[in-house]
Amino acid sequence: MQVTHVFHSGFFVETAQADFLFDWWKGTLPARTGHRKPFYVFVSHSHGDHYNPDIFGLDADAWLLSWDIKPLIDERFPDLKDSRRLFFLRPHQSLMSDAFASSEASQASILQNALGMSQGSLAPSTLFSVYTLASNDRGVAFVVRTPEGSLYHAGDLNNWWWDGDADDQRLAHFYHDELSRIKGTHFAAAMIPYDLRLKEPGYGIRDFLRYCSTDAIYPMHENADLASAKHVFANDPLMKGVQNVYF
Repeated sequence: MQVTHVFHSGFFVETAQADFLFDWWKGTLPARTGHRKPFYVFVSHSHGDHYNPDIFGLDADAWLLSWDIKPLIDERFPDLKDSRRLFFLRPHQSLMSDAFASSEASQASILQNALGMSQGSLAPSTLFSVYTLASNDRGVAFVVRTPEGSLYHAGDLNNWWWDGDADDQRLAHFYHDELSRIKGTHFAAAMIPYDLRLKEPGYGIRDFLRYCSTDAIYPMHENADLASAKHVFANDPLMKGVQNVYF
């Protein structure tokens, strides 16, 4: 599995079986390598720094989109609204993909409803599965399970600790409730906000690690140049001891 941080909260993830693009807003996408693999585009919500309409010009097999993006598509891309390759996800929904769907017709309908998120191994015929969490800002967060390991992309689900007022505490409680839904899950990679505008940008990562474990953390949504984000992170007492972090 190879994870490339494209820009802000945008990531390209390449596995042996499929490629995944999350929340691409801008930035140069890596060249896709190897044989023609299925390619899936995820968008966690409709904010302009997560959703770019240019995704519909990509050669994707399917687009997995937060439900709040649907009105934007219906208005701007009326020809797409009935496409069988668009999937609009609400919080706490599950989908899975059949690895044996190879023709264009079957690729357009490979995703099907699944009951909950199994913690066991994927069935041999499953290319990947998706489970959504609710965001305490807008849209959803994604939990994607693949044969090479699970991925977490938070979108704008985070502990948004601006100044510690009652609203911040409410958002923190919401965040913890959502994380409790995936408690005990181990991820190959977790993409989590580390927003330098916040009084405590590390609370989101700290809390995530209290509920889940991961081989690699990819801070995102930094709202600054990467050099600044790396410097703040390196001197953040909350992040002391947090390992395998990749900007």
